[in-house]
Amino acid sequence: MFQAVYGISRGKVDVILQKLKSSGTKFPVSDCRGCHEPINKMTEERNLMRSHIDKYPKYESHYTRRDSNGIYLPSHLNMKKMYDEYKNENVGKGGSYELFKLVFKETGYKFKKPKIDTCKICDTFQINIKQCKNEIERVALQRNYDDHKAMADFAYLQKKEDKESILKNNEKTVLVFNLQKVLNSPSISTNVACYKRLLATYNLTIRDCSVIGGTECYMWHEAIGGRGSNQIASCLYKKLNSLPPHVSHVITDSDTCGGQNRNVNMAIMLSLVTSVRDTLKVIDQKFLLPGHTHLECDADHAKIEKAKKETNISLMVPRDWYQFVRTVRGKKPFKVVVMTQQDFYSFSDFLQSELIKKNTDINGEKINRLQIKWLRFQKEFGIFQFKYSLKDSDDFRTMDWRRNRRGRPFSTQKRSLNLSYNSSLPINQLKKKDLLSLLPLIPEECHQFYEDLATSHRSFGNEVYESEDHSEGEDP
Repeated sequence: MFQAVYGISRGKVDVILQKLKSSGTKFPVSDCRGCHEPINKMTEERNLMRSHIDKYPKYESHYTRRDSNGIYLPSHLNMKKMYDEYKNENVGKGGSYELFKLVFKETGYKFKKPKIDTCKICDTFQINIKQCKNEIERVALQRNYDDHKAMADFAYLQKKEDKESILKNNEKTVLVFNLQKVLNSPSISTNVACYKRLLATYNLTIRDCSVIGGTECYMWHEAIGGRGSNQIASCLYKKLNSLPPHVSHVITDSDTCGGQNRNVNMAIMLSLVTSVRDTLKVIDQKFLLPGHTHLECDADHAKIEKAKKETNISLMVPRDWYQFVRTVRGKKPFKVVVMTQQDFYSFSDFLQSELIKKNTDINGEKINRLQIKWLRFQKEFGIFQFKYSLKDSDDFRTMDWRRNRRGRPFSTQKRSLNLSYNSSLPINQLKKKDLLSLLPLIPEECHQFYEDLATSHRSFGNEVYESEDHSEGEDP
């Protein structure tokens, strides 16, 4: 009856009783099945494969190493190429391609290239440390390398603390901004377009990190304006003037690109908007460490690029890019602000009248602009405070760019801004020729846009206009 209920044979019951008697306990000895190594396990081949995989240079994901320990192999490699090299180096040894993939999976390595480029300074340190034969020098290099990484992590920590602080104070906000890589028009799948010069569309993305904030994409194309310091400053000027009246303190985070973010024109704009806008009391402009400049808006750029890859839609003219960015899905839809030539101002004109650039602070000490990590702007136009670090404990130094003039003080309230452009910008003649050659692949309603583009006699590959009216501003 017992055997019938549990579906077992008499022989199995006898074996269990025999094991209980032989063990001398109330429990049978452990099962011995699976304790022997199978003859086809190929331990030697697995070790050879692992050693072969470990020969390749490896690097970590630079900006995400705080959240992930992922190790990456060079992007030019792939599984098939590595397996072929393994077979060439180990002639006569076994091991299938499927086994090689299994061993590779166990390593945890990835081929996926990190989304953000690695830091040149970090890469140099790593190479020098690896090649250094003197132990004392190697220790010194490692110490300097650790200091460099600590500075980068501290900058990220400061940004994180700034973002946390605005959750408790609605009078403060944090803006991070960055320029996306060029978006080309027309964006079509035809292979001929890969060899043509296309029209550039620019997207300056500004992420408001406050609770009610979001992402705004300030977009224009190269016939409307360039992508220099005046243009980037004009976009941020438009954003700052649209902030709610209760915001009195703004913190901006960006990379250290001299032609766009850390420059004279940007400093003049931030000082101007602080002095003119009644409710705005302080603007802190902070810069991350070069090579370690991952920003929240970079994730927004990745969403746009991913959405474009996942669709077969053709974007014929810049306005198609504007509409496409509006449709990119996320927690909050992107707001697109289309910039016109009436929105681009020439902040550098202040250097011809009210201000003069100085290389020393108010104490006569020389200023190294390339080392500035923090700029602070308050109500008095033309006076900037700065630091060479992001530490709150370090004192600010002050520079005064106001011209020494007699009479009434200068009033920014009555000062009108000069526009950067008074007509459409010309593009290169060779680019215009390439664009017109693509018209048979473009809908007829878009032909007029490309036919009306003005041209200039710029040399091939030169993206800086020869006319002074089209100057991109002055680097620091």
